[in-house]
Formats: sequence, structure tokens, C-alpha cells
Amino acid sequence: MRRALADSHKAYERLRDKVRRRAKKPVVAWRADPALLGGAPVDRELESALEDHLVSFVLDDFLATTSDSDEVTDERFDALTVEFVEERLRPLLGELGDEDADEEQAVLRQQALRALLEDDDGRQSFHARLLQGATRWETRRYLQAAFNRPGASPWVLIAQSQVGREGLNLHESCRVVVQFHAEWNPAVLEQQIGRVDRKGSLWEQRARKWLEDGAQGEPPFVEVRQLIFEGTYDAFQWDRVMRRQHVFDASLFGSLLPAEAWDRLPEGRLGELLAAAPSFRPPRSK
Repeated sequence: MRRALADSHKAYERLRDKVRRRAKKPVVAWRADPALLGGAPVDRELESALEDHLVSFVLDDFLATTSDSDEVTDERFDALTVEFVEERLRPLLGELGDEDADEEQAVLRQQALRALLEDDDGRQSFHARLLQGATRWETRRYLQAAFNRPGASPWVLIAQSQVGREGLNLHESCRVVVQFHAEWNPAVLEQQIGRVDRKGSLWEQRARKWLEDGAQGEPPFVEVRQLIFEGTYDAFQWDRVMRRQHVFDASLFGSLLPAEAWDRLPEGRLGELLAAAPSFRPPRSK
């Protein structure tokens, strides 16, 4: 059994070495292609990173494919190289912008590309990326800029709340806020909601469209949802922060009841309370 495993591992190493030697040629060709890596001096570290990713791409396909052969044919390697360019390399370059660049900008572009490749652990798609505390600043900056560009990858960005607080135009792409963690201060919750509820937001665009179409059907809303498990300390904390939220609403807007209580009122009683609520709006000028 051990001998069979050792032989299998040696065969895989031989295959990997062959694929790596073949990967050098297309990477050199990409360097000369103005639409890919052309316009900047030779960057051996970047070429090595690209070779690593291409080799992994080819071997993943080989291992996932049932075949009697223990080799990657020239035809299959060439086809996978084209797939790698279209599915991996071009979307990644799209994160850095597709505009023409002079030599100095091309150097910066290659440096950023190398950082993105090194931060990719091989499990992330270029359509969906992870933004966390360990992500280097250069990678954060380019992922943020790419996410903010319409039609550019990544289309899905999973970001830790602290890391994603700045630099992301969430309001242009999102109108649903899911609050996983309880807070003691309602102002913190309002700040989180404010990331998507602001001028020029996706919700505002849909609301304008709804009005232009004659206000038919259900109007669009900014949806706010909380993840709460009953009987836990989080549930107790959410109850307290909602009470504080009602105090703020009553002080600022004259709300007589907490938000969740309005849905339980009879129609007649609801009208009476709305009429009795104080209005803090400035008087209209005649």
C-alpha cells in the first residue's frame, strides 16, 4: 500500500514538473501581449506566480477528469490555457482596470497583479473575493475599486465589517442589511443601515423608477434584518437596544410606540395614535 502511494506521488510530481515546464511558454507570451501584461519590464516573481496558478488550474482539471491516460495532452493543455486566460487572468486584470497604461502605470499594474495573485489562496473565484484583516493594503485598495466599478469582477465581495467600513460604495449595489451582531447603541445600527440608505443608492433608483411607473404594486424598501436566537444573551441585548431605539424615535420623530408594535394595532386605533402623535416638522411657509 505504501509503495503504491509512493509511486502515485512520484507520478504526480513528474506530471506537475512537465506541466510547469510547458507553462513557461504561454506566460512569456502574455508578457508580450499589450492586452494582458505588455508594456512593463520583465517581472520574474509575477511570472512565477502566474505559472503556479496556471499549473494548479491544469492539474485541478486533470485530477477531476476520469481518464486512462496519466498525461495532459498538448491539445488539452492549450485549451485549458485559453480557459485560464478568459476565466482567471482577464477577470483579475479587470479588477485593476482595463484602461491603456504607460510604462510606469504598467509597472504599478504588474505589482498590484502580483499582490492579488499572492493573496489568492486558490479557493477564491475571481467573481467572488474575500476581504479580511490579513488582506494586504494594496489588495484591499484594488478589490474595493474593482467592486465599485459597474460590471467588473468581483461581483461578490465577502468583507469583515471593520475592513469593509470604508472604500466600498455598498449603497450603489445593495439594499438589504443583515445585522449579525447585537449592539448597545442604536446609533451604531443606524450607521450600518446608512451604508445602503443614502443619496444615489440602489433603493433610491428603484423608488424613482417605481414612481415613474405610476406607483404600482409594492414600493421598494431598504430591508433590515437581524439574526437573533431566542433565549440567548444576544436576544436580551437586541431587546434592550430596541427599547433605546424607541426612546430615540419618540424624542426625534414623536413616535408613540415601538416599531414592532404598530403591526399589532387595530386599524381604528392606529389612526387615532397617528393623529395624536406630535409633529416635529418645521411649519410650512405660506
